[in-house]
Amino acid sequence: KHMAESSFQLFQKQQKFLADLKTKRPDLFSVEKIFNEDEVLPQIGITALDPKRPEGFLRLYPQDFIVEEIQTDKTLSMIEPRELPPQKPEMEKFTLYADLVKVGISTLEAINRLASALQIPPEKIGYAGIKDAQALSSQRIALPHITYEQVCDLKLESFFLANFFYGQGSIANGNLAGNRFTIFVRTEKHFPREALKEELSALKEVGFLNYYHTQRFGGSRLLSHTLGRLILQAKYEEAVKTFLTAPNIYNIKIIQSLRERAAEKYGEWEEMKKIFAILPHTFQNEIRLLEYLEHEPRNFIGSLIHLQDQTQFWIYAYASLVFNQYLSWAIQNNFNLPEKLPLLLTPDLREQNIYADFLIEDQIQNIGQALRPFKFIQLKSRFNPTRVFPANILAKSLPCGVILSFHLDKGAYATTFLSNLFKLKQGLPLPGWLNRDEIDAKKILEIGTIAETKEKLKDYIFSVVDYEKE
Repeated sequence: KHMAESSFQLFQKQQKFLADLKTKRPDLFSVEKIFNEDEVLPQIGITALDPKRPEGFLRLYPQDFIVEEIQTDKTLSMIEPRELPPQKPEMEKFTLYADLVKVGISTLEAINRLASALQIPPEKIGYAGIKDAQALSSQRIALPHITYEQVCDLKLESFFLANFFYGQGSIANGNLAGNRFTIFVRTEKHFPREALKEELSALKEVGFLNYYHTQRFGGSRLLSHTLGRLILQAKYEEAVKTFLTAPNIYNIKIIQSLRERAAEKYGEWEEMKKIFAILPHTFQNEIRLLEYLEHEPRNFIGSLIHLQDQTQFWIYAYASLVFNQYLSWAIQNNFNLPEKLPLLLTPDLREQNIYADFLIEDQIQNIGQALRPFKFIQLKSRFNPTRVFPANILAKSLPCGVILSFHLDKGAYATTFLSNLFKLKQGLPLPGWLNRDEIDAKKILEIGTIAETKEKLKDYIFSVVDYEKE
């Protein structure tokens, strides 16, 4: 069967097209509005941060944002490749464990690529959680009944496997302690060392509010929670239509204008697909949805089931929105927050009830009923901590930015922690003050080096600077 093009192949194809276009039509690469935290955070329920924090730019290069998983036994999955063959397994039933080190793709994409290279179903591969695509990350995976010899020579794009050993069992989702983040935040002015020290010790002491950050809401399109709300209102067609056609003021003009052209053809699924196919990487999910609607033109519930990973993400994003809104409400009303709060998608109506005011305002009546078609969404009682306490903080202030390394428990966002210190910016257009030097943050903090990993993945490391260039 013809293998779908990988995300990386679509990206390469699209980059070539954009490079040619940029020489002819540079005007299509401007943005009408810059993504600004002061405007964006209130839209996702975050309203309790210090308005005077300095600007900080994230992820100019993926290696500015390093994520290394902390296992339940407190060992670290490192990005440094140690590629010695493991000792032979002694038992008949064995599992090969390895660290999956990736850049520029999601965990799901990497797992699917690996499964297809090994010719096994992706469900056979165990992993604990999803790591950011726009980062350099390492996480433990489990390959039951696979030998080192089967994987050591595979040609893999955008990731590699390292640090192998044999054991038993597998890794269940959620089976991690947390993550170590090593992040270079680029700043306009030097962040004075003493001030940094004070702020960090305060955050360590009282913790920070465990807000869900922008990536939980769909990055710069910031639409995921809106789509989740429509699904929970049982407005399925409107969710599909909004996903396909809603404009985004933060996108470059070419993306905006293609979406506008597609919106004019709403209902003509094949025509819409042709328009989106001009940028096959940016619009890969839109194209997947439209391929379904071409065969089942009015089956909007079916199309949302077909786009299962996205639909799930949207519904969770709405649950994250009301969680954020509740935290902000509690702080503004000097309400004593409990250590943990139940999440919205619970079968227990008493737990759900703490969000009643937000649900009434959003005209959401019956969550269970709205979600009935989507068997992949399990309502279960889950609690999230309201505050997060970062541990093992290392920091160094450079003339052009701050390097921070810290441990967070699973489920906590590094960007949430950082937004207590900085007004975060990322993506295009690049601020004029931005220093563009590449640095080895791990080396500067003396906790390792990215040198070998960078060498191994160099063909797949794209920086925001590359998007800016032709």
